[in-house]
Amino acid sequence: MKREENCYDCNMVGTKACESCIPKEDEIIDTEIELRERMAELAHVVWQRWMAYMLPNLDEAHIKRWERQTKTMYADLPESERASDLSIADEYLAIVKLMGYSLSQK
Repeated sequence: MKREENCYDCNMVGTKACESCIPKEDEIIDTEIELRERMAELAHVVWQRWMAYMLPNLDEAHIKRWERQTKTMYADLPESERASDLSIADEYLAIVKLMGYSLSQK
């Protein structure tokens, strides 16, 4: 996943990635090694977004909120705070679908 140099979305937590960050449907992932690499790449992009947001926002209010969030289970977060985690999960699901898997309920 290449990210655009000045992409606002690539550098912000809780936003969708720019077009160049989203795998294209014709980019079929055909090995477990490649899937692992793509997921690791996405993990790094998520970290980059977080750092790009966090570093300029190191103030007391943000720090208190982040400390609270580190002690809160996902299920106990308010819906507004779960939104960024769901957005990231959507990006992982897109990679899994590129591997050729589809999700269906048994």
